[in-house]
Amino acid sequence: NQPKGGSLACGLTHTVMTPVDLVKCNMQANPQKFVEFRQGFSHIWSGEAMMEGHYAGIRGVMRGWGAALAAYSVQGLLKFGLYEYFKHQF
Repeated sequence: NQPKGGSLACGLTHTVMTPVDLVKCNMQANPQKFVEFRQGFSHIWSGEAMMEGHYAGIRGVMRGWGAALAAYSVQGLLKFGLYEYFKHQF
């Protein structure tokens, strides 16, 4: 079933990439404190980034995972579901 598969594929892969996106966005917004990826990741993980509004540990690096899962699951459901529908219509 394509729509369900698209929903799972998009939702899960983007959720797993949440820590990478979190550090990347912080590197762009605050290049003085987030100099390179590994340092930025450990900055959040260790709790040093609490002043920037981050939690420590897994809770800090996975911040926003729920929104990513929900939004990208819907995107995958619609994108692949509509693709399959219109592929057969046209």
